[in-house]
Amino acid sequence: MTRPPVVPKEVAVLALPFPAPASSAMENGGSAADAVPGSSLPEIELIIKASTIDGRRKGACIFCHEYFMDLYLLAELKTISLKITTVDMLKPPPDFRSNFEATPPPILIDNGIAVLENERIERHIMKSIPGGHNLFVQDKEVGREERRGEEAGLTFCEIIFFVCV
Repeated sequence: MTRPPVVPKEVAVLALPFPAPASSAMENGGSAADAVPGSSLPEIELIIKASTIDGRRKGACIFCHEYFMDLYLLAELKTISLKITTVDMLKPPPDFRSNFEATPPPILIDNGIAVLENERIERHIMKSIPGGHNLFVQDKEVGREERRGEEAGLTFCEIIFFVCV
């Protein structure tokens, strides 16, 4: 069994989409878009919490994981170039503190613009990132499904009430 490569404690980076040659621009700090000539994919960076176990793997933040999965799907479809950065919140790097002060991850960076709040991240993915509009359920649909469930529940309760009386 081979061991994974050692990654610095403070930051682990995953650049997508794949494939890229082993001796590509990604090894020299570039992104996957740099490795493909003529690529004009939007570069998106997602900063997420690192694991408290080792400080470099993906942590247990449900919001970070949700946005990671959504953006990873878009990266697999080759609509964006995705860079994931994990930050150990117990020992955040000095540049993270100076750039984002006390803001906890997830943080989305698109074309140098940082989006810091969960609702704004979701809205930004839905409206500004190619293909992002397909990832989220519209509020109307959710509301309609909830009303159907409530109506079914009321009907069931009414039946039980009349049978028992």
